[in-house]
Amino acid sequence: MEIMIAPDLRNRFPDLKVLAFSVKDMKVTNRKDELEEFKKQVFDEVRRRYSLETVKDVPVFRTFRDFF
Repeated sequence: MEIMIAPDLRNRFPDLKVLAFSVKDMKVTNRKDELEEFKKQVFDEVRRRYSLETVKDVPVFRTFRDFF
């Protein structure tokens, strides 16, 4: 598989890395309690760690905002 990145995007984000992968034998379900609990823990941790005023300055979030 070949992934091409537009030159203007490559110039603007020279450190951009792209990951492609294939998933086999995946089972899709409506809901999984374990996953919902994990998501809640992650959301709670993010809310504890960041505020709306400071999250925009966190480098990884800033990069995503700039990219999109």
